[in-house]
Amino acid sequence: RARALAAGVAEEALCLDPGFGFGLKGADNAEVLRGLADIVAGCAPCPVLVGPSRKHFLAAQYPEAGGDRDRATALFCAEAAAAGARILRVHALAFRGGGLLECIGVGGNAPPANERRTP
Repeated sequence: RARALAAGVAEEALCLDPGFGFGLKGADNAEVLRGLADIVAGCAPCPVLVGPSRKHFLAAQYPEAGGDRDRATALFCAEAAAAGARILRVHALAFRGGGLLECIGVGGNAPPANERRTP
């Protein structure tokens, strides 16, 4: 962030992507997701972007998705949004059996924090 600002990039043009699925093993992705709220707090006011869409590690992290990577993506994004991620990059907003907005609780249906699944 400091280097970008020093180079003249406007702060409102910045966001942080922790890089889920890039160079991280499955367990590493889960660990970063568990610490995402701290990452969000540490990079404020820059928004955090997550882009886990359809990545391979999701199948192991969300076996309840039954191999449906769009569903697993939505479950991951729900946790990331609850941790403070503001930008969610996905391939499909709607999918068989639900949709991303439903999973992240748009409309006040988000699960209570103590019921969210964090690996």
